[in-house]
Amino acid sequence: MHRKRRRIVLIVDNCPAHPDVDNLKAIRPVFLPPNTTSKTQPMDQGVINNLKVHYRKQLMTKFIKAIDKEESVSITVLDAMQHLRQAWDCVQPQTINKCYLHAGFKISDQTNTQDDDDSDPEDDVPLATPVVNNITLAQYASMDDDLVTSCPASEQDIVQNIIDSRTRTQLLSDDEDEDEVPPPLPPTLDATTAALEIVGRYVISQDDGDSVMTGYNMVANFVTEKEMKKCFTKRQSLMTSFVE
Repeated sequence: MHRKRRRIVLIVDNCPAHPDVDNLKAIRPVFLPPNTTSKTQPMDQGVINNLKVHYRKQLMTKFIKAIDKEESVSITVLDAMQHLRQAWDCVQPQTINKCYLHAGFKISDQTNTQDDDDSDPEDDVPLATPVVNNITLAQYASMDDDLVTSCPASEQDIVQNIIDSRTRTQLLSDDEDEDEVPPPLPPTLDATTAALEIVGRYVISQDDGDSVMTGYNMVANFVTEKEMKKCFTKRQSLMTSFVE
């Protein structure tokens, strides 16, 4: 970029985890004023909150199912990542577009009017309805807004954190718990195919099933490719296998 004489301005949120970098030639970081994130960051205009709402809805659904079955709930980091991926797929493009417009990113007045008329499925979510102990879904989704996620760290703190992390890892490897429950085995291809057929019949039986058929077909095609690959990779029987 320096040889091409490119000049790039990188707009960065004013956060302790975003330190200023010296000796930059082609890039100039510009930090937003402090205490203005809620007004200047497009993600804070509703995208993050929308994502949290979908994520918390999945957690509540999982807890309710466990209560009905009188089972305990254990959410691993992998479970949280999968729920987060599914929640992000629920965030609509028009929601992100509106949040950028609210932050001042506008192309024309016509674009702004068009996006305001778009319907957002998230508008139908009863955020103000109490879900438990008079706590609404909106309050539940924003319960960690004031959570401190970063703080200024010196070079000594960073080095010490690395040393402590390696020490904890070594202690865990030395004191392995023999009673630890092994992770469940992945389902077989045959079991996945059978489960997918049940899901397909359920989707077709629903009045609004057409809205998710595209996603279902993507999963079905993925499993079909695995089945075809399994069939073609089977070792062909030899003539001597049929002769005693």
